[in-house]
Amino acid sequence: MFDLRDAFAIGTTEETSKTVEASDTVGNFSPNLNEFLSTSACANTMIRMAIDMVDRFLPEGTISVGQKVEITHTAPSLLGVHVHYRIVLTGIDGNHLHFTFVGWDGLGEVCHGRHERVVVSREVLVQKAQERAGFLTEA
Repeated sequence: MFDLRDAFAIGTTEETSKTVEASDTVGNFSPNLNEFLSTSACANTMIRMAIDMVDRFLPEGTISVGQKVEITHTAPSLLGVHVHYRIVLTGIDGNHLHFTFVGWDGLGEVCHGRHERVVVSREVLVQKAQERAGFLTEA
């Protein structure tokens, strides 16, 4: 069995940065807020960073899936502002990976959060999803 502790080290950190674009704004949900970085864009960045950190190192046939996301949007950041993000692997518990996340612009923190991913067999995941879908079509 694949031991995640053999592949990943607690404290592994990755950073990225991006300029807030229209697709990252709250305007996708509320036209009155079309110039502000959305909480969902922050969460999407956190999830993408965790996937990029982990999945490329997993054995063939396994993937990581998100189980928990917790994010706090602490300050507004505007369209066109450059935002930096950092994610840190903070824990490994069996097949669960735990991360912390922070985002900041030139004036300070804009968001922080936690994320949990679970490493699973892709084949088993697909089978379970198909079984569930079968129950839906029978109902």
